[in-house]
Amino acid sequence: MAGKKDKLQEWAAHLYINEGYTQKAIADYIDVSEVTISKWKKDNGWEAERKANLASPRKIKAILLTELEKITNGEGSDIDSDALSKIAKVIRELGGGKVSIEAIHQVLKELDSFMLEQNPKLALECIKLHRKFLMHKIEVDG
Repeated sequence: MAGKKDKLQEWAAHLYINEGYTQKAIADYIDVSEVTISKWKKDNGWEAERKANLASPRKIKAILLTELEKITNGEGSDIDSDALSKIAKVIRELGGGKVSIEAIHQVLKELDSFMLEQNPKLALECIKLHRKFLMHKIEVDG
């Protein structure tokens, strides 16, 4: 069972990595010293996780949606959405190893056809999982 310190550290990591809080803000929020937050950050590699999180397509999409809402409400945008979109595209292209949804779908269709010939009962179960996987990829990769 995780102790109070472990739970505080997990919460602090979440605030830093996912919510973008500063170390000072986290220290004030959970009532620990900035030195403690700094040590946790260094010991657990929070900075690398934060950078990866900020560059994820899901995070970029969330930022753009927030900006769209501001513009829709007649407020000014805090960012250059066009520049952010271009940067996101470059990051995706440099990501390497990413396979398009279309390519994944085509391979899974071929696999499903092959499996239907080999083991129809198993193939029908796998087809359901393949569909779930495709939906997951669409959701994650946008």
